[in-house]
Amino acid sequence: MAENVRQIPKDVHKTLTDLDVGDKFALFDEVYEMIEKEKDQDDDAVMFDCVAQLQGEERYFSFFYNYSIYGYEDHNYDPVCQQFEFTEVEKKIVPVVRWTKKKEINIESIC
Repeated sequence: MAENVRQIPKDVHKTLTDLDVGDKFALFDEVYEMIEKEKDQDDDAVMFDCVAQLQGEERYFSFFYNYSIYGYEDHNYDPVCQQFEFTEVEKKIVPVVRWTKKKEINIESIC
């Protein structure tokens, strides 16, 4: 396992699912603040990608969790479906190119 990846204890991982942006939490004898929490959903799960900052430092860490969907709006934390990695990350701004429909031109008015 890479040096910048640590394993979150399984009993602690579930407690992280209750955190929101701005919340502070202790992990690995250090204090972190949740600074980002992105939610995505498909038919099988609700997935959360989270980023936390180590208090007092410019170091950032990412972790992931999901809720399995067992019926209409029935979300449950399933330990089997989790990734318990706490990975050091850095923010990079990446330009995105999107193709959009061009505004239609009235050819008759040109001729």
